Amino acid sequence: MIDPDRLQIIARNGASGDAAMESADPIIEVRNVTRIYPLSRGHVVRALDGLSLSIPRGSFLSILGPSGSGKSTLFNLIGGLDRPSSGEVRVDGVDLTRLDPEALAAVRCLKVGYIFQTYNLIPALTALQNVAAPMTFAGLTDSEAEERAVLLLEAVGLGKHLHHIPERLSGGQQQRVAIARALANRPSILLADEPTGNLDRRTGEEIIALLCSLREEYGVTLVCATHDLKMISFSDWIAWIRDGRLERLEHRSQVTIEEGHL
Repeated sequence: MIDPDRLQIIARNGASGDAAMESADPIIEVRNVTRIYPLSRGHVVRALDGLSLSIPRGSFLSILGPSGSGKSTLFNLIGGLDRPSSGEVRVDGVDLTRLDPEALAAVRCLKVGYIFQTYNLIPALTALQNVAAPMTFAGLTDSEAEERAVLLLEAVGLGKHLHHIPERLSGGQQQRVAIARALANRPSILLADEPTGNLDRRTGEEIIALLCSLREEYGVTLVCATHDLKMISFSDWIAWIRDGRLERLEHRSQVTIEEGHL
């Protein structure tokens, strides 16, 4: 079971005393991060190369870039799924690079909700059980977890599908279950990795609209790693990643797209 009190202590002790950043109240700060993966014969892949990025609390940031640009690596570092080779990754004042595995698991459980392209639902569990599972892991009783899971599934439009297993749901419905599960432990941050990648255009647009609606309702910060240019019109900020570096960070109003130039 994750101890939320321990997480709060970690956050207080790890908070930076530096002056507030210009991007008022950043919830995510990536500071001069590199991520190097060793290959054979002394060769390496430099997935991230001195990247720095600040994400304001409550915003919607889309991370875009060509395949191999480093956006998925950045996504994984923010979510505590990987560690940088150097630099700092701070989430809500906590430097993830300084946490032991148990404390890092607490951050992943209580601070961050994950939405994956392939849904990552447990096939043998119903929609209700899939959403309730992370709450049980965090220490809620079965009845408490089930009660909140019902509310979340109703919020994503699946109140009539509580007892369906994933194979009885469409792709869009499975992604809605995944979104409800991501919100289970009231996270501060939602990380969505290609959330529309396996969906047709219409369903993808519905999922994007749902994410935006839930962001407003639950007050979370939404970060998407995506190839889907439709995300731009919904995002507050767009981070363009290329060759492991932040090429530019733009507000939605500043973005122009030229065909063939991503």
